Amino acid sequence: MPSRGTRSTRAAAADPAPGRKRRAVADVDAPVNAATKRSRRDTPTAATTVPPPSPKSKRPPGATKAVPPKTAAAESSAKKSKSPKASGKSKAKPGPVIVGAPALGLPEPMDGDGETLGKIEFDPAFSLSQSICSYGYVGLAPNQWLPADEAEPNDDAGEFERPLVFGTPHCEEHCVVVRLRQRGTEIHVDMVGGDKPGTAAEIEQVLGQVRRILRVGWSPNEFWGLHPEAKTRGFGRTFRSPTLWEDMVKTLTNCNMNWKGTCQMNALMCRELGHLGRAFPTPSQVVAASESLQARCRLGYRSGWVAELAQKFCDGEVDAEWWEAASTPTAALQKAIMTHKGFGRFASFNVLQLLGHHESFPFDTETVRLFREEKGFAKAVPSAKVHKAAEQHYRAYAPFQFLAYWFDLWKNYERRAGLPSPRWKRNTCEAVG
Repeated sequence: MPSRGTRSTRAAAADPAPGRKRRAVADVDAPVNAATKRSRRDTPTAATTVPPPSPKSKRPPGATKAVPPKTAAAESSAKKSKSPKASGKSKAKPGPVIVGAPALGLPEPMDGDGETLGKIEFDPAFSLSQSICSYGYVGLAPNQWLPADEAEPNDDAGEFERPLVFGTPHCEEHCVVVRLRQRGTEIHVDMVGGDKPGTAAEIEQVLGQVRRILRVGWSPNEFWGLHPEAKTRGFGRTFRSPTLWEDMVKTLTNCNMNWKGTCQMNALMCRELGHLGRAFPTPSQVVAASESLQARCRLGYRSGWVAELAQKFCDGEVDAEWWEAASTPTAALQKAIMTHKGFGRFASFNVLQLLGHHESFPFDTETVRLFREEKGFAKAVPSAKVHKAAEQHYRAYAPFQFLAYWFDLWKNYERRAGLPSPRWKRNTCEAVG
């Protein structure tokens, strides 16, 4: 999963416009359980539902927590729990990672093949599975990777599904659920639910978001020239969101937070605010819910930052075209990123790499863990020294330092999971890191 970084009325789905077709959508309120109808790719094990955390009660400054007097039985039980056998100090190994909507009652993938909205042509070296299953944000709602059947040896037989919004910029009144499938050198973008784009401009708006996810227009060939192992695997086009807005919000939810908490925040934003109860909310939907953002989405202190960022997108204060342009200087872009609340050093570096500035260094606690596990660094070595060593190590891959670093970290996640990422399944927020 992505590195965590350092401190730095769900909107009801609008009725389709007259003449606009909408496919049936699964019941979004029903929790995922053994009785729920599952996709043919689902595992036979029933998924569990993760309830939102209970808010912690606050005590006045200087007050002490009231502790009830212990009974003899309670004292005896406490002594037993402190024994070496009962303490459970052995660290459990991380379980398998499931990529996709976390277990918060989000809907199952749509059934059927759908209607093709468009096709995107790639060179023969392109791999859908390596492009999608390459960065942890694919594991955040509303993204869902559906791996190939176990009997299918080709990882690219897997499919990717998510809702995409379209319409007025930052207000996007409509939502279509698309599924991406690789057919040779083509990616088929099929509609499997929601509103059907009715005009050529609407279809292009949807396809443009798919192109951003897959980083169409950027070639990994120069990076592959420096990193033969990545070329052999087809790794280079790391996953990102369909919009700058979503990438920035996901970055805020990823800072100073464990992965399970990040998963929960994104799942709740989609369920509570997004179209169909499953799409990532638009800036206007967040602004409309700004007063209840914390209560409904559990964003904590980030609530104000996310609401303010949404307002800036709605007001046109974020020039996405300038931010996305490859010609924009990295230093100037980082300065612009850091003018927004919540975007410190780690967060700004992370947004830079999502924008294609791969010379960035979003190093944090996961970097330290990686270098201890894979490079033999002792625990006594300070984090600052590990970060400095990492920066020096990956300079050999300039200007693609981030990609080389992330390739090593992603392989580490796969080893911890016990499965290659294209075979990771869905419906839980189980963390690797």
